[in-house]
Amino acid sequence: MTDKETELVDLNANLSKEEEEIVDSIINELNDGDNKVSGGPPSMSEEDKQRMIHEQQMMQQQRMMQQQQMMQQKMMQEQQMMQQQQQQQPKDLEEDKKKENDSIIDKLKVDLKDPAIVSIIAFVLLMPQSDSIITMTKLEFLLNVDGTVGTYGYFIKALIVGLLFYLYSKYT
Repeated sequence: MTDKETELVDLNANLSKEEEEIVDSIINELNDGDNKVSGGPPSMSEEDKQRMIHEQQMMQQQRMMQQQQMMQQKMMQEQQMMQQQQQQQPKDLEEDKKKENDSIIDKLKVDLKDPAIVSIIAFVLLMPQSDSIITMTKLEFLLNVDGTVGTYGYFIKALIVGLLFYLYSKYT
């Protein structure tokens, strides 16, 4: 509590006659509606009261209208968002279908890339011109009796195909 306040316990209920008369006169003046008490609020006329009531009603109507406008704006925003979502859904479905088609082709490209590389390398090494690589070595276990490439020679060619594919896949 501040030093200007008085606790209820400290109040003395016994007032002097003079103090009681002052309190009674103040109460009577307030009850009679006399405006001559200094510092008291002036009483309102009926016209002022009606004007004040009318202003309060107008303010309340304005608040209600603002609330309705805000609700309408919110509903319009929600409707716009729903329309945008509905318009976006067909576009998304079209894009998904296009991606599926593209993805099948892309997947085939990726899946067939490695076997195609192996096939090309094997084709090059199976040509008769590549047989000269094996025959130049003059190793008898790689050649048949007639000088053509034998089973071990083809095995060496297969190892070369594997080695070339390994190098290709490692450095690409």
